[in-house]
Amino acid sequence: MFRRARVLLCDDDDAQRVVTEVFGILYDRPERYLKHPALSVQLYALTTRACFDHLRSRALHSRSKWQAASVPQDDLSARASQLREVLDGLSEPLAQLAVYYYLDELSQEEVGAVLGCPKRRVVSLLSQLMAAAGSRELQS
Repeated sequence: MFRRARVLLCDDDDAQRVVTEVFGILYDRPERYLKHPALSVQLYALTTRACFDHLRSRALHSRSKWQAASVPQDDLSARASQLREVLDGLSEPLAQLAVYYYLDELSQEEVGAVLGCPKRRVVSLLSQLMAAAGSRELQS
């Protein structure tokens, strides 16, 4: 969970706060979250949503949305930088889809289970994501 938060937020302190927040959510409402058959998928989903909330909050407070962090410049941080560039400007459903499908390499069915939607909606979102990626290439 920490690694996921660190990749998305690119800041160890923010990642630690998000993970602590997720465990707080689990502690407050275990019956809602711990009944999922694949607990690890549920933990990743909660962490990802909390990271997106944190990024949205960060942007609302007039700080740089993708603030430079103290993450060592290694393969992980290079990959995180690329991911942040792709996610910047996407709607939340498309950003979540990109993380689950391309970073986590979940199947379309698994992504649907995490997002709470049928596979056909995932396919539609993938088409939207490809269109958004194509239009961004043209603008670059």
